[in-house]
Amino acid sequence: MSGRLCVLLVSVIAVCGCGDSLPDRVPVSGKVTYNGAAVEGAAVVFVPVEGGPAATATTDAVGQFKLSTFEAHDGAVPGSYTISIAKTKQTGGKVMTADEEHEAVLAGKEIQPPTFEDLVPTRYKSSSTSGLAEDVTEDGENIFTFELTDG
Repeated sequence: MSGRLCVLLVSVIAVCGCGDSLPDRVPVSGKVTYNGAAVEGAAVVFVPVEGGPAATATTDAVGQFKLSTFEAHDGAVPGSYTISIAKTKQTGGKVMTADEEHEAVLAGKEIQPPTFEDLVPTRYKSSSTSGLAEDVTEDGENIFTFELTDG
């Protein structure tokens, strides 16, 4: 009986496969500059025009990125995308955990919410206002350069 069970399991695995049921992805990489200088630590988000999973990345020290959708650096699902790029720095206040905030309230301390400054023009923070759009193709190179400017 155990031999038949083993044959049955092998048959099921062969028919169903062992791969994930996630959409196919292709490698996508690129570079972000602002006024000609590489942007380190920028959040890059590819938002699919037709719906579906977004792909994200953070730029490295030379402004380069590799997109991730479901796993680190697995790329993006082929299709049309609008893109947002943001980089901010905290200028005031404090990011607090729920426990820290609770303790501060109980102690009667004033809570200063964090404030942030945009380090690239604000219009790039939203894929609907950035003016950035790209097509990720199954057989293309899918390497994109985004040259952000003040204008």
